[in-house]
Amino acid sequence: MFKHCVIVFLVSMVPLIELRGAIPYGVVYDLPLWLTYIIAIAGNMLPVPFLILLARKVIEWMKKHHILDKLTTFVEHKGKEKAKTVQTYSFWGLFILVAIPLPGTGAWTGALVASLLDMRLKRALPAIGMGVASVVREFAQEQLDSGVITELPLDTPIPSRTVGFAYSGVKNQSTAMRKFMEWVGV
Repeated sequence: MFKHCVIVFLVSMVPLIELRGAIPYGVVYDLPLWLTYIIAIAGNMLPVPFLILLARKVIEWMKKHHILDKLTTFVEHKGKEKAKTVQTYSFWGLFILVAIPLPGTGAWTGALVASLLDMRLKRALPAIGMGVASVVREFAQEQLDSGVITELPLDTPIPSRTVGFAYSGVKNQSTAMRKFMEWVGV
């Protein structure tokens, strides 16, 4: 069990994988969900303060010395692209950027954006931490019902959302697409 806890901790620190890879790993190896979640959050948050403080300086140094120019340009471009939205909404923009479970979001991206925007650590760290620890209710309903986790009530309710997707009406769809459409009830 200890070995799998360490792996969850380390995997959650890897950019792009983060909790999205660490939590499923822990679940597959039968770690208790609450333990997996706590370990993954701790591992994911460990590099964040260092990234906020150093990312911009490291990027500038790499550009100056022409080290991994394409990667540096790509990372800086992606960070600045995400920073536009975050800059508008500041704390809440950073929180939302980190909380949305999509590729190109998460603690590493949030820390990069905070660094590029020169956000103070004491402002950026809580926003990123809240984003990392947020869970969509539908994914955690079983644990809420059983009392394993507790929902924190908000003063202002979050408006309901709908999700849609577009697909080709072609009859020769992949097995994965057919299964997904069956799952969503289309």
